[in-house]
Amino acid sequence: MKSLSQVITKALYTNDCVIVPDFGGFITQKKSAFFDSHNQTLLPPSKQLTFNVQLHQNDGLLVNLFAMENHLAYEQSMSEIDLSVKHWKATLQNGEKLQLAQIGDFWCDAEGNIQFQQDRNVNLLLSAYGLESLHFVATVPEIVLPAKVKNKQHFWRYAAAATLLLPLAFYSFWIPTKTDVFEAGMISYKDFNPLHETHPGSYSGNKIALKPLVEVSEETYFQDRVEEIPNAPISQDNNDFSMATFHCIAGCFADPSNANRLKAKLQILGFSASVFEDGGLYKVSAGSGFSEDALTSISREASAKNIEVWILKK
Repeated sequence: MKSLSQVITKALYTNDCVIVPDFGGFITQKKSAFFDSHNQTLLPPSKQLTFNVQLHQNDGLLVNLFAMENHLAYEQSMSEIDLSVKHWKATLQNGEKLQLAQIGDFWCDAEGNIQFQQDRNVNLLLSAYGLESLHFVATVPEIVLPAKVKNKQHFWRYAAAATLLLPLAFYSFWIPTKTDVFEAGMISYKDFNPLHETHPGSYSGNKIALKPLVEVSEETYFQDRVEEIPNAPISQDNNDFSMATFHCIAGCFADPSNANRLKAKLQILGFSASVFEDGGLYKVSAGSGFSEDALTSISREASAKNIEVWILKK
């Protein structure tokens, strides 16, 4: 039988949020490749993993995946997960460190709060599979010539070695520190010319057609399940929309508590979500602006996270 930590690791490769019932939720965020100038090391893109103890309501994702991986019924899967969680909590309450392979370490601080540190030896980003850290040699190797060269043949051997090693050492320092090869993701022959001047690129904007405006007269639901967040306040953010005329609507609800749960989910995913009442329904906006063009980036981000939105003019 696969352990709970193994199933969680598998789920983190394909999901941005994985909740362990009655324990907490793991949230991932993509981190771009960057160059560590102190260690002269290029680190590949990865997923940054954080842990939130407030996200502990069962959303069914982990339970169903655990049941599928171990060929169990839903109730059996829930029971096995509950046993593992109780064991994890007992370990932390005893003041011991909880180590989950390929995920990270948990411990309790002096105030009894659970702390988490990600396992940096595991890259959870599927698109970076197989990529390793690259170390650059930025120092010029010392070439020691003998005190006396017996003949010209030996001299030219040392001269040829120096001719090959010196440019290699120079570009090992020049390319990672003096060019934008890591930011651009590609290398050009111009990067090998120390006298070449770089000029900032010019960009031109293109209009992107968004979905037509739709008037909603009945309650609609966001396709992903919204986790229940304990004591989520039922609020309306009408004041936030006093100046806006266009909104990216992610859902419409007759019950304000459902609208606030969706708002909390969107905020966890990085959206500036708000709730306002319109036409007798509580509408959840993933973002707002003064024109349709201003909502292009919000619409793209929502589409990338499989969130269907439509534009409301108010």
